[in-house]
Amino acid sequence: MSGREHRGTIFVEEAELLAQQEFPGRQFVIRLHAPKCAAAATPGSFAHLTCDPMLPMRRPLSIMRVDPTAGWVEILYKIVGPGLEALSKQPKGSRIS
Repeated sequence: MSGREHRGTIFVEEAELLAQQEFPGRQFVIRLHAPKCAAAATPGSFAHLTCDPMLPMRRPLSIMRVDPTAGWVEILYKIVGPGLEALSKQPKGSRIS
């Protein structure tokens, strides 16, 4: 890595979908229980989420809010294609990588 380490922030974690709320304009806030991610998140961090088991490409989404003590992260996204459309339909309790 050209002299710059990834600062220990690159890892894979299976998160539980705790809540998903829809807002006008096909925007959603998703809350995931992801303690490892919550502990490492900083403003401007991105999480690369799987949207559906049938769609292998991850979507890079910016972390909006985090609670490291409770172990959750919230991500705001807007549906712009089939991947995020599939993510918006994931039920509470789903496992998301």
